[in-house]
Parts: sequence; structure tokens; C-alpha cells
Amino acid sequence: MKCNCGSSKEYSKCCQPFDDMVGYSSNNNENILFNWITKYGNEGEKNFLLKFRKYLNRIGNYADVIFSIFSPDSFKRNSNIDTDILYSIHHNILLTVYGATSCLAQGLFVQSGILLRSALEDCFVLVDISLNNEQFTKFLDGKYQANKSLSRTKDYLHKDLIKWYGYFSKFTHAGQLHSANFLPMACHPNNWVSVTGFQNIVRILVSLHIASERINYDNITIRFFWSKNGGEKNFIFNEDSKIYLWAEKIGNEILADYPIE
Repeated sequence: MKCNCGSSKEYSKCCQPFDDMVGYSSNNNENILFNWITKYGNEGEKNFLLKFRKYLNRIGNYADVIFSIFSPDSFKRNSNIDTDILYSIHHNILLTVYGATSCLAQGLFVQSGILLRSALEDCFVLVDISLNNEQFTKFLDGKYQANKSLSRTKDYLHKDLIKWYGYFSKFTHAGQLHSANFLPMACHPNNWVSVTGFQNIVRILVSLHIASERINYDNITIRFFWSKNGGEKNFIFNEDSKIYLWAEKIGNEILADYPIE
């Protein structure tokens, strides 16, 4: 069976090893990210899709896995928490990632990073109002302060998310918004923009997965990052998660295909 990414290779020798690591089980349909660019993308974005189809396929398949694992039912908490609100934030984060991908495809590297920074902050908000009923009440009353969500949630999440937040915060202080010097079909000298941009997108998808799995641990059966040791609050993070291996392998392969000089 040929791979759906369009590489003309057999699926088993192309994207399947990556899909297997994240639990993606279908090669029959385009993922949501593909459909997003195909339906709504301009000509430059579609050219970007043609050039980086293999990587957009693998990243898009992972995003679809996150969609499928964390359904609205998985966000059920108790009578004090509105499931629809929590799932809407989760859904909005994924849409923001798609928007950031669209910016990257047009060479708007800085703008893509700003959107991803917003998505990461929303991950903190999602955890904050999910695990703290007081903050959820403030959220409903319009009194919630997102700028303090990091300090309230850092003990619930992995240190990588804190480190990545510092990295992405630099985008909001980069000065005047501007388009990166990047032509979607060019191979040189713009590989840095594409490769770094893809790495940024992967970071945010992994962050969303980590946050969503942490707050929905008891409501899902497929877990990649967290386990419990005894008590209710004794969460253990899996540093050797297959998702980390997936991200590393994608990073190594795209660097080999599009080396940064």
C-alpha cells in the first residue's frame, strides 16, 4: 500500500513507523491539517504542502490522534466543571496550531511563533481551570488572570513546558511583526525557517498532549506520558515516551532532508 503522504513509497517504509509510535492507525484519508491547507490555503501554502508533504502528514496524523483520544467525554469532571468549556479550549489550541502552520507556510515565521506561544499559554489555562475549581469560577465570572496560570500549574506539568514557554515568549518581544525571507519552494537559504518552524509546531502539539493527558488521566485508556504511583496525586512522567522518540526521529530526518547551513 502506497503512503498517503504522496512520497510514492510503501506506507510501511515511509510514514507507518512514525504513525505507529503515536498510535495513528489509518492511511486511507487525509488528516485534518492536510484538509485545512487543501481547502483554505493560498497558492503559497499549497506549494509548501507539496514540498513538505511527508512531514505535514506525520505531524497532522499526530494532531488527529490528539483529537481522537481527547473527545468531549474525556473532559468530564464533576458537576462544578462545564465539559464543553474545557473541550472548547482544547479544540481552540489545535486550531491555533493549524493557524501557526498556515503562517509558517507563507514564510511568516515570527507570526507563527506568536500564535504558538498563545497556544502554549492556553495549555496552562486548560490545566489551571481543570484542576482548580476556584480558578474555574473566576474564569466563568470574567475575573480569571491567565498571566498567572504558569505559576499555578508548573507543579502539575513537566519542566519541558516551562522551558518552551520561555523560548516562545521571545517571539512576543521580537519587535515589529514582519515576514521572514522565505519562498515556500526555495531550498536555500530558507531551510532554517522551515525546519525550526516544524520543530516549534511539534513542541506545542506535545505540550497539548501532556497537559490534556494529565487532566484527563482517569477518563482515558491510552496514555503516553503519565502514570500513577499509589496515591491520587502521585503522578510520574515518562521521560522515555514514544512521543518524544517520534519527535526526535522527525527532527533528525527533516534536518537530513533540508540541512541548515
